[in-house]
Amino acid sequence: GFKECNAYDLKLISPFQKWTCNIRLVEAETLPVRLDAAGPSCLAFYSNRVGCDSLKLKGLGAKQVTKPFKLTVGSRVVEVALMRAPGGALIELINPNGGKNG
Repeated sequence: GFKECNAYDLKLISPFQKWTCNIRLVEAETLPVRLDAAGPSCLAFYSNRVGCDSLKLKGLGAKQVTKPFKLTVGSRVVEVALMRAPGGALIELINPNGGKNG
């Protein structure tokens, strides 16, 4: 998970020392983005509890939250939920185990 450093910064608490991620939160409205747009179009996160995490993000202000759904990618079935952050950015939650563990 992430640790809140201050009102604008989050730091990844990782079990692996070389895995680092710092996120700075900046309030801004974004233009509507489509998943099929050229270039990066969403923030994607792995989750082993897509349903629970979707509800948590909805409670924190996420909009247009989909119910988790199955998607076949090659020979693998993954569980996915999509939503928009309050500023409009697309967020994708992905369970690579197809929802078998949550």
